[in-house]
Parts: sequence; C-alpha cells; structure tokens
Amino acid sequence: MLIRLIALLTIVVGIQYLCSAKSSEEILMEELNEANAEAAENVAKLTPQAEAGDAEAQLELARAYWAMVVMAKSDIQETVKETSWSWYEKVVEQTKDLKVKAEATKELATNYWYQEKMDGLQSLAEKGVADAQYYLADRLSSSNETMKQAIEWYEKAAENGKTESMAWLASNFQLGMVVEQDVKKAFEWLKKGAEAGDPEMTYELATKYHNGFGSFWPEFEKDIRKANELYQKAANAGHTGAQIYLAKLLIYAKLGANAEVVTGWLLDKEVAEGYFYRGRMYELGIGRDMNLDKALAHYQVALKKGYLQAEMAIDRVKVAKMNAAEAVNASVQ
Repeated sequence: MLIRLIALLTIVVGIQYLCSAKSSEEILMEELNEANAEAAENVAKLTPQAEAGDAEAQLELARAYWAMVVMAKSDIQETVKETSWSWYEKVVEQTKDLKVKAEATKELATNYWYQEKMDGLQSLAEKGVADAQYYLADRLSSSNETMKQAIEWYEKAAENGKTESMAWLASNFQLGMVVEQDVKKAFEWLKKGAEAGDPEMTYELATKYHNGFGSFWPEFEKDIRKANELYQKAANAGHTGAQIYLAKLLIYAKLGANAEVVTGWLLDKEVAEGYFYRGRMYELGIGRDMNLDKALAHYQVALKKGYLQAEMAIDRVKVAKMNAAEAVNASVQ
C-alpha cells in the first residue's frame, strides 16, 4: 500500500512539474520584462506577426531585441543577441521586400562588426554583402598577419560600390604605409569614389586638380576648370569645405545669386565662414544692397565662432562706417 501511495505521489508531483515548467522563450520574456517592461511588451506584440512571416515585423523584432541587449542581465545578454541576430537573418534570407532586406542586411553587418562576430561577418561577406565585406576588412586590417586578406576584402567591397572601402584603398595606396605605394591605383580609387558621389573623395579630387601635384601625381596637371566642377559637385552633396571654397569664389566673381545659395548652405549649418562671406556680400553690395551695419554684425558672429580673419574685416568696416559718417557731416556743414 505504501509503495502504491509513493508511486501515486510521484506521478502527481511529476504532473505538477510538467505543468509548471516554462519554455526558454517564456523565461527569457520574464527576464526582459524585469529589465524593461515597455520594451518587453513591444517584443511580445511583434512576435506573433514576425512568426507569421511579416518581414517588417521581423525586422522591428530584431531591432527590439538588439535594443534590449544593454538592459538585460549579463547572464542572458548573449541569448538576447543571438535572438536578435536570428530574426535579422530570417529577414535577410527570406524576405522579397528589397528595401526591408537592405535595411536588415546593413544593420546585421553593423551588429556583427560591433560585436566582433567574425563568422557572421564572413558568411555575409561571402554572399557579396558590401557592408559586411567592408566591416570584415576593417577587423582583419587590425593585424599585420591578416592584412593581405583585409586588402582583398576592401577591394571586393569597393568593387561592390562601398565608398568607404574606396577611400581606404585610395589613402593607403597613396601613402604606402600598409600596402606598397601605388599612386596610379590611388588615383583610380579616388576617381571611382568621386564618380560614386562620395562628397569627401570628390572634394579631395578637386583639390588635386586645383593644386597640381607634379611628379608625385603625374595624372594631375593643374586644371582649375575641372577642379571647380568637382568643388561644385561636392558642395551640392553637402561638403562644407567645398561650400566654403565656392562662397569665396562666387563672391570674387560677383555672382550674387549663386553666392546667396552657397552662403545660405553654410549659414544653415551655423558655420563661421557662412557668416563671414555673407558679411562680405553686405560689405561689397554683392547680390544685395551694401549695408555696413549688417556686414559688421555678420563679421562679429564669425569672429565669435572662431574665424580670426573676421577681426581684420571688423576693423575695416568700422573705419568705413566712420568715414561715411564724417562724409555726411561734412556735406551738412
């Protein structure tokens, strides 16, 4: 009788244990809820849609898990990362929505790079993902032992249109520090980067045509017209240095309408040179009526922002204002 009672109790306890046992997903959700209830609620809301195959929900769920990594306890952080990556990977592998896939692929490559998950980067890179190729090259370039592999991946990423890789190759082939110096290759990658629309590389190419580099850069005969075309392209793409150059050039050429646009770009960025060159327009009456008071005000802002050339301009305008006042007084007398 006792044996039967013990057996019965064992069965009852076993049934209670099975009923109370929680899945790893449920345990993880409890942990996340403890870390951040709002974020955990977002995860719970997205999960059914994601599991039903909604690509946008899968991407948002991957992001939600990734955002929870820093909030989670150290003992489950790795699980949260892996869960995030698994949802990113589903989007990359399964969705036919190219926009969503591109976003997921870029974010996944960035996360793999950030976490130094080399196998993940390698897998994406081998599938032809330019961002992953670039990030893999970046990690490999930190060691001389893997530098050769890094260069190969930089070149693959560049060939796939990654302008950051083009910039790395152009710079390193020019300097010859980690690769054998090859100015011809440097020029080719610099030009490709400019053609791809990279503002910084376009600006750098412009400066080379502007200055000419003689025997070191035999491809660059001094060509101001070509340089100005490239400066304009870089300026249109938002490059501040190119915009500053153009502002000066346009004011010198007395092209007021164009100078108005370019100085406006600089003023929108609160750049000191924007105030300086707009002040110059007021001082000279280019594109607007001459107004020494407004010129002075703009120069003073430029100086306050650290543009030291404005100090001489301030003195010059003050003298001009004083001379104008004396001329008025003399005419009255």
